[in-house]
Amino acid sequence: MIPIHDAAVLPTRQLAWPLLVAFALLALLWVSPLALADDEYDDEYVEYDYVPEDAYEEYYEGYDDGYEPEVVYEEAPVEVIEYVDPAAEQAQQIDEEQAAKERAAAAAALKKRTDKLMSYLKKQHDAIEEAHAAIRAAQEQAEASEKARSKAAAKVKKQEKRIDKLRASFKKLSATAAKKKKVARTYDKVLGAGSLDELRALLGSPESLPEEQAAVLEKIRTAYEKLTALQQTLDEKTAQAEADKVSSEEAKAESDIIDAKVAKKIGSVVNDVADDGARRALGDSVAKSIFPEKQWLSCPCPDTRVEDWFGYRDFDAAVHKGIDYAASDGQPYYATADGIVIYATDDDGYNGGAGNWVVIAHGNGVISKYMHSQRVFVKVGDIVLQGQHIANAGQTGAAYGPHLHFQVEVNGEAVDPVPLME
Repeated sequence: MIPIHDAAVLPTRQLAWPLLVAFALLALLWVSPLALADDEYDDEYVEYDYVPEDAYEEYYEGYDDGYEPEVVYEEAPVEVIEYVDPAAEQAQQIDEEQAAKERAAAAAALKKRTDKLMSYLKKQHDAIEEAHAAIRAAQEQAEASEKARSKAAAKVKKQEKRIDKLRASFKKLSATAAKKKKVARTYDKVLGAGSLDELRALLGSPESLPEEQAAVLEKIRTAYEKLTALQQTLDEKTAQAEADKVSSEEAKAESDIIDAKVAKKIGSVVNDVADDGARRALGDSVAKSIFPEKQWLSCPCPDTRVEDWFGYRDFDAAVHKGIDYAASDGQPYYATADGIVIYATDDDGYNGGAGNWVVIAHGNGVISKYMHSQRVFVKVGDIVLQGQHIANAGQTGAAYGPHLHFQVEVNGEAVDPVPLME
């Protein structure tokens, strides 16, 4: 029989084994997740993002300052290889070749038409030149006749003023004899005489006058004789001016017929040239064939003040490429020189800010531009002469008020027009 106290207390060796097993199980349960995680990490392929060199530099600079800034990683550039369908690529190549052939054919056709036009202009050169010379001569003659008429009219007016002064002098001298009925009657009649014949009749009357008054009346008589001669000259100059004006209009009409025929052929070619540089070159060649001599420019809007000159402007910090004339709405302006119209719009459109505008090629690389017009009276291909009324000023396009923007370019570069003007 075992004693009770020995049966209640287990021996130390019997108690140690269960405790050892329990600690082993706990250790196994604690270590196994880490082991599994390590195994999973070792088996997993980790792909690191590409970090550019400048990001590393930023990192190291920040580290030197005592802190580590956040580094923004970028994905590595990926080369994308796009699949191209050989059939589509071949079709595109065929289209490009076809387009190139069409462009070449169009260029060849345009060159053929241009050559034909230049040949035609060469044949018509003499007729055009003679017509223009005739109209210039007729216009110069008409202008000279009008100046002569105006001068004669001024002389007549001056003589009439002289007679008025002489009559006033006669009146003053006759004031002292106003009480004499006979003298006063003569005074009234002389001052009222409307013609030289009437004056002669009065002077030939038996009525006596003081010597001083008689002398004034003689001066009046002589002045009337001179006035009659001057009036006759004025009538002749007026008739001549009217005849020369008719001749000028006839010469212009004949010139217009020739120019219109030529302009139609020029316009049919120029209008088909879309490229601005090519159109300018063609217009320059055509203008030079018709007007071979270099020309001085004239003011397109005379008797109008300039509100903005060519050059740098402070208010918009830009170069103003032309001259702005403060023309009123509807005021006429004129071609600055002989040339060929290569652009002309009259549709009240914006047209790049120019509004209704005209561009004229003058030859030798010179073109002139006229912008913001109210109305335009010429069309592409027209032959215009210096001083010809081509349009009216307005405020179409980018304009805050009526004016004419006049611009001159030489070989494609805007220049100050003033040194080129007469």
